Amino acid sequence: MKALTTIIAAALAAAAFGCGDAGPTEEEQKAATAEAKAERIAEDCETQLRDFVTQLQELNGRLGVGMSLAQYERALQGIGSAYGLIDIRDVDGACLDEVGVPSETAYQEYVKAADLWSACLYGCPGLSRELNVYWDKAESLITGAAQGLADLTAGETPTEEGAPLDPETTSAA
Repeated sequence: MKALTTIIAAALAAAAFGCGDAGPTEEEQKAATAEAKAERIAEDCETQLRDFVTQLQELNGRLGVGMSLAQYERALQGIGSAYGLIDIRDVDGACLDEVGVPSETAYQEYVKAADLWSACLYGCPGLSRELNVYWDKAESLITGAAQGLADLTAGETPTEEGAPLDPETTSAA
C-alpha cells in the first residue's frame, strides 16, 4: 500500500509541476545567460575599480574641509597606486565606459590641479578659482563613475552597448 501511495504521489507531483517538461525555452536560456553575464561583469567591475573610485570619492570629500598641498599629493599617490592595480584587460566594455573612463578622467583632473598648485606654491592670482574648476569637473566625473558602478552592481545597464559617451562628462580636456 505504501508503494502505491508513493507512486500516486509521484504521478500527481509530475502532473502538477510539469515534470517531464522540455525545460526552459530558448528565450529563458538567453535571459539566464544574459543575467549571469551581467552579474559577472558587475562583480569584475567591482573588484577592479571599487578601490580606485572609493579613493577618488574620499579625496573629493577631503577637499571640502581643506588640505595642504603635501596632503593632496599623498592622497594622489595612494589613488595612483590603486589605479596601477587595475588590469584593463579584465575590465568589460560597459564597466570601462560607465566607471573606468570617468574615474580615470577625474584622476587626471586631480593631477592637473596638483601640477597647477605646485607651480603656484608662492601664490598665483586666481589659483583657488582655477583649482575649483578641476575639482568640480572631477567631482562630477566621480559621481557618474560611482553611479555607473552602482547601476552595474544592481543589474542595470547604464547605457546601451556601443552607445557613445557624452564628451562633456568624459573628455580629459
